[in-house]
Amino acid sequence: MLRKSRSILLMLLVVLAIITGCNSKAEPAKGEQGQLTASFDPENAKEYGIRGIYVGQGIKEAIDTLKPTKYDFMDVESRASMTVDQLANGEGTLVTGMLVVDNSQLMLKVRKGVIDSILVGGIVETERDKFKTNRGLALYDTVEQAKKLYGDAEGDAELTYKGKSQQMQFSTVNGKIVGFRFELIQQ
Repeated sequence: MLRKSRSILLMLLVVLAIITGCNSKAEPAKGEQGQLTASFDPENAKEYGIRGIYVGQGIKEAIDTLKPTKYDFMDVESRASMTVDQLANGEGTLVTGMLVVDNSQLMLKVRKGVIDSILVGGIVETERDKFKTNRGLALYDTVEQAKKLYGDAEGDAELTYKGKSQQMQFSTVNGKIVGFRFELIQQ
């Protein structure tokens, strides 16, 4: 009897998960002023990121949003390990960090307490939906999908979109997006 109850419960959970998954829509991340605009805005910093984080955002807020299982930050100049609190206080010259988020790696560069660069690549295809841009582009989506969401871009092997203060590049192989790089433009 207990075994039969468990199998029925398991089946109900699977059906619920399928129904919920089929009804969900990929939506742009919400920013401080609400959702992203309907079309790509190259001057909106929130366009340049993934999973709700973006370049120019404070590192502490980004870590709270991502909730990595592991992370390690190191100052490029001194080679000293840094904590998130030290980074949030603006310590370190240029700090790089490797984060493990949902069993995949993500690399951040931090300068003066804010995210300077976000790099994503090498994510297995089964994890692709966990690493969408804030506008909803997933790794392994097509170049056509990127152009549909962001418009025409500079380049072919690497699609580049620029604003005045930030830029992003989507690396491509065989017509698919295989990597994201978001960064502040140093002036």
